[in-house]
Amino acid sequence: MLGRISLFRGALDAAAGQLDASIKLAEHDHWLAFLPWPQALRGEVQLARSDPAGAAELLQHAFARACQLGDPCWEAMAARGLALVAEAEGDAERAFALLADARARGGRLAEPYLWLDGYILDAQCDLGRRYGHPDAGAWVETLRTLASRSGMKELTLRSLRYGAALGREGDGAAADVLADELAEYR
Repeated sequence: MLGRISLFRGALDAAAGQLDASIKLAEHDHWLAFLPWPQALRGEVQLARSDPAGAAELLQHAFARACQLGDPCWEAMAARGLALVAEAEGDAERAFALLADARARGGRLAEPYLWLDGYILDAQCDLGRRYGHPDAGAWVETLRTLASRSGMKELTLRSLRYGAALGREGDGAAADVLADELAEYR
């Protein structure tokens, strides 16, 4: 989880080191059921480093193992990463299909991992805004509802920024207020 935090903060070297250590520990202790999570995040580090081929390799391994295990969260996390690889390679249509698949996979549990659903929605909103997808507005509203009801302020802020980018009145001002509030905690 430290690797995830470092990734989100943009500390890619720290994230890579932490995730590599997690992968190595899981392999050494034969905790193979835990590998898809750090592998998927490590793939995101490679993607952030503008290495879609390296990201794809890690994410494909994570996805295959997650499917073998039948773990909906691991599958969804890896599928989200593969969607971003597809977009980085210029295949936005495939990216949207993979993001829809990721949400479906993550939603198979009776009590799904809400943060992961929000994280996938965040990617849908971002791509939807950038590509003018007709469902972008609905995704933004879904993300906002999920994030605000579950106290995920960073994702609420992102939903407001997406809404502002889509021209929703008041979202920009609300985003500024929430950003100021969040800055007080940093």
